[in-house]
Amino acid sequence: MGRYVEFDATRLHRVDHGGEGAPIVLIHGLGGSAHDWDAVAPALTELGRVVAIDLPRFGYSPPTKIPGLRGMTGSVVAFLEEITEETGMKAVLFGNSMGGLISTFAAAERPDLVSAMVLVAPAFPPRLRDLPAVHRPTAIRLALQAAPVTGEALDAWLYRLPPRERVTLTLDWIAHKAGRVPMPVIESLVELAERRRGLPWARRAVTSASRSIAALWARPARLVEAVRRVQAPTLVVQGESDNLVPPPAVEWVCRLRSDWELVMMEDTGHVPQLDAGPRFLEIVIPWLRSQDLRPVR
Repeated sequence: MGRYVEFDATRLHRVDHGGEGAPIVLIHGLGGSAHDWDAVAPALTELGRVVAIDLPRFGYSPPTKIPGLRGMTGSVVAFLEEITEETGMKAVLFGNSMGGLISTFAAAERPDLVSAMVLVAPAFPPRLRDLPAVHRPTAIRLALQAAPVTGEALDAWLYRLPPRERVTLTLDWIAHKAGRVPMPVIESLVELAERRRGLPWARRAVTSASRSIAALWARPARLVEAVRRVQAPTLVVQGESDNLVPPPAVEWVCRLRSDWELVMMEDTGHVPQLDAGPRFLEIVIPWLRSQDLRPVR
C-alpha cells in the first residue's frame, strides 16, 4: 500500500513510485486501482516522479460528497494542484478507460496544471453508426452495470466470488491476453480485492460510476466541449482488439483534434499497459521525451 493525501475533505490513496522531475500522474479505469499501472510505472520514473492514485470509492480511496465523473474529476484537479505546487512542475496525465475521460475533463478545466496527456483506451462514447463495432457481450454487461437493479445485483454477485476468482474474471474481460499480465500485478490485485471486502463503500463503486459514464455517453456534447478545450499535447494509445471501447469510438473523437496523435496497438485490448507493457512503453517513452515538460507559470 501507499499513503493517503488529504485536501478539501477529500482523501485519496496514492502510490509513489519515485523518480525526479515533472510529476507523472497515473489514473486507472472503471473498477481498477493504482495497481493497474504497476507493470509500467517503474520504467516511467526515468522521465519524472511517478504517482498512481486510487480514484474516490476505488482501490483504497473512500468516496467524496460529489458522486460520479464530476466528483472524481474534482478530486484529480485538487490532487494536481497539490503535486504541481509541491514539485513546481506541470503534470503529465496518464488515463486509462474511465481515467481517460477524467484526465480529459481535468486537462480542459485546468490547462495550467497539465503539460502533456496520454490517454489509454479512453472510454469515449461510440456513435450510432459505430455500434456494430461494439462487442455484444461487453455491451450487455455494461448496460446491466449501469441499470439500478441489475447493476447492484451484478455487484453483489461479484463480491460473493473469492478474490482470486474475481480478479481472474475481470482480467479475462479487460485484457486481450490475460496470461501476459505479470504475476506480481495479479497478486497485488488479489490482495486489494481481499481488503476491499471490508470497506463499506466499495461494493457499489462500479454501479455508481457506470451510471455517470452512461449519462455522458447519452449526451456527449460535454465531452466534445472538453476535448476542444484541452491545450496539452496528447497521445492516444488504443488497442485494436479492445472489447470495451471499440477503436471507432476513439477515432471519431480524435478527429476533433488533428494535433492529437493516435497510435493503434496490435494484439492488445483495453489495458495495453497490463498485457503489452513493453510495447506500450516503446510508444509512450519516446513521445514523452519529445515533449516540453515545463515548470508551472
